[in-house]
Amino acid sequence: MDKESKSHKQKPLIGITMGDINGIGPEVIIKALENSKITQHLTPIIYGSAKVLSFYRKQLNRDNFNFSPINDLSKPYHRKVNVLNCWEEVVEINPGQDNAIGGQYAFKALEAATNDLKEGKIAALVTAPINKLNIQNDDFKFAGHT
Repeated sequence: MDKESKSHKQKPLIGITMGDINGIGPEVIIKALENSKITQHLTPIIYGSAKVLSFYRKQLNRDNFNFSPINDLSKPYHRKVNVLNCWEEVVEINPGQDNAIGGQYAFKALEAATNDLKEGKIAALVTAPINKLNIQNDDFKFAGHT
């Protein structure tokens, strides 16, 4: 194994849930990860949707923020921000609006990320903000998720 491949294996995969797609989560994630130096220390895996992230990148005029969509964790891009698509359908995004759709997709990302964390596929998990009221469902009956 060459030195570069070995260093990639040693960098932890850090999961980051997108949070409520209508909330501040995507914006916070973009601003936090737009400095590419972060990928020298870890490999970010955003759980959510590349389409949603692209929408916010355009809204925020953050053309310097780049990411790579992935379908699973078998081959993440270690020098890039990765987005693990937790759904494929097109979702209507309404920034600043509180609605059940935001909660539904926040839950999908949170569920996928916590499963990967339990299975040891990621080293740690960071969660972006959710709306504690609109995420409630039969599988999530908590006052919060932290």
